[in-house]
Amino acid sequence: DIDEQKRSFDAVLQASAAPRRGSPRGAPLGRGAPRRKASTPVRVVVYFNPEMFVTQREQAAKQIDDLESWISELNAKVARAPKRYSRRSIDGQVGRELARQRLLRVYGVNIVADGAALRVNLIRDESEWARRRELDGFSLLVAHVAMTDSAASIVRQYRHRNTVEAD
Repeated sequence: DIDEQKRSFDAVLQASAAPRRGSPRGAPLGRGAPRRKASTPVRVVVYFNPEMFVTQREQAAKQIDDLESWISELNAKVARAPKRYSRRSIDGQVGRELARQRLLRVYGVNIVADGAALRVNLIRDESEWARRRELDGFSLLVAHVAMTDSAASIVRQYRHRNTVEAD
């Protein structure tokens, strides 16, 4: 039902207009920044692309494999020359790699003594990883409010934009 969809959309807009943590409603965005003007109404379409879903999941799996390989290589280096690595230097290297891959909130680092050397174990926060994966394959399209095409038509136009742009 169109009216129900509009009510749902309005509820989502109201929820997203809630103030952010640490910023009182209506507070300037930055030092001396002007207040935002009234928003312009837009048409929003959410759609799921199964091909993009598969691609994003494959990329995520590759990212995990690459990180695990990097940790294995680091552990091997530390085992070969244990006196060259302190707990602090290892923690710094792992922290920089996690930051580079934007995974600081996903993994905890556990550095343990393994004989004469130290060894790194990563602990994945499965709930944070699942939160990052929950929108794989979804896209949000924004169109002018006057666009009267159906949602399926808007998605079709978006998906075929490269054909038009290539001509």
